[in-house]
Order: sequence, then structure tokens, then C-alpha cells
Amino acid sequence: MKRAHKKGIELSINFLVVVILGLAMLTMGIAMFSKFFRGAEAIKDKYNAETEAQLESLLSSGEKVAIPFTKRNVIASETAVFGVGILNIIGKEELFVVDVKCDEFIPKGADLPESCGSFDQNIVYVTDYKLKNNQQQKLPIAVSTKKTDKDGTYILNVCVCTGRCVCNGPPYPGNMYQNLHKLYLTVI
Repeated sequence: MKRAHKKGIELSINFLVVVILGLAMLTMGIAMFSKFFRGAEAIKDKYNAETEAQLESLLSSGEKVAIPFTKRNVIASETAVFGVGILNIIGKEELFVVDVKCDEFIPKGADLPESCGSFDQNIVYVTDYKLKNNQQQKLPIAVSTKKTDKDGTYILNVCVCTGRCVCNGPPYPGNMYQNLHKLYLTVI
């Protein structure tokens, strides 16, 4: 009888351990989920109505690729958001790919550029959009900085292509929809 009693207690303890671990995992999942949405909300706030209006104006005037604001200043560990608009005037539905890469870094107080290092990992954007003829798409490009990023200006290349696109330096792809665009992010 004692042996059955021990097994019952072991089973109860195992059940409690599983419940506690499940609750801990659920709590961590909820915390990560809310952190993700807070970050998305911060990006949305930075991609404001002024950027939206400028993009609409530029695309309405016939610009194929519009970037109204190309310079941003941020404190290390903050996020900068640039607005990019694409207008399909090819005459048919087409897949557009946006690629953004750090081209070079100019440290604060220096004249000569340096390598960007792993800065491309800080760039967040959605890469491809299928657009019908005369359709436009506006999108944010978010660049998150880290406390460890050096002060200075990061120069980013933005390529918008039809089809496959890699914007990692000359020669740029022949299927670029418009000329190469540059973004300037200064970490202060």
C-alpha cells in the first residue's frame, strides 16, 4: 500500500512541475509577443503622417521610386525609420524587390570611410511586393542601432529592382527599376 501511495505523490509532483513549467513558458511567450508589438508600434509612430504625405505627393507626380527624407539622426540603441514608395509604371503586373545594404561608415571626426561591419543586421524591411500597373506601395525601412554602434554616419544603398536584386556594391543589377538611392543615418 505504501508503494502505491508513493507513486501517487510522485505523479502529483510531476504534474505540478509540468504545470509550473507550462505557465513559465506561457508567460515568456506573452512577454516576447508584447515586446514585438511594442517595437512594431514604435516603428509605426516614426513612420508618420508627414512621411506618408510626402510619399503620396512624390508618387502622384510620377516618381517611380520615392524617398522623401534621406537623412536621420539617432542616438545609439534607437531606431530610425525611412519611408520608401514604389510606383509601377511598367505597363504590367510586376514583382518589385527592395534591397538595402550598408555601403560605408564614416566615423565621427574622420574623413575616410570604413567598413560597415555587421551593420546590415540592423536593417529591417520587407523585401518584395507584387504591384499591378499604376499601383503604388509605400513601406518603411527601419534601421535599429545598438549601444555598441560607433558614432558617425552610415551610408546605406537602396536598390529597387524588378525580380531578383542584391544591392551590395558596383556593378549594381541591370534590372534596377530606378537609379541607386542613398540613405544617411548618423548615430550620435
